[in-house]
Amino acid sequence: MAFQASNHYKTLVSDLAAYKKEQEEEKKDQEAFRAAVVADKRKGAAKKSPYTLGFAGQVKALTVRQFQMRLQDRFQIVSSYLLNLWVAFVAGIVYLNLPLTGAGGFTRATLLFVGPLMMVFDSQGEIGLMMVGRSILDKQVSWRNDLWK
Repeated sequence: MAFQASNHYKTLVSDLAAYKKEQEEEKKDQEAFRAAVVADKRKGAAKKSPYTLGFAGQVKALTVRQFQMRLQDRFQIVSSYLLNLWVAFVAGIVYLNLPLTGAGGFTRATLLFVGPLMMVFDSQGEIGLMMVGRSILDKQVSWRNDLWK
C-alpha cells in the first residue's frame, strides 16, 4: 500500500505504459519486415527459413562470388596452377618407377598424401584474398595503427 502511494510507483507505472506503447509500435514494424521477407523469398527457400534463397541458390551465389574474387588475383591463379602441375609431374614420375613390392608401399602412401597436402598449402595462399574488404579486419587494422602512433 505504501509503495503504491509513492512517487516511485507512479514513475514505474508510467514507464511501463510507455514501454508497452513502444512495443506495440515496433510490433507493426516487425510484422511489416516479416511480410517483406516472405514476399522476397524465392522458390526453393523454406517457409520458416530466415533466408530468402534456398540452399542451391546460396551455393550458386557464393560460387560466382568466389570465382569473381579469384579472377581479381591472376598471379595467384597462375602460380597455383604451375605449382600444382609441377608437383603432379614430380609425384607422377616418382610413382611410375616404384617397385610393386612392400618396399614401395611407404613411398606410395607418401605420394598419396602429397595431393591433399598440396591442396592445404594452396588454400593457405587464398586467406589473404578472402580477408580483403572485410570490415572487421579494417577495424582491427585501424585499432592497431592507432595503438602504435
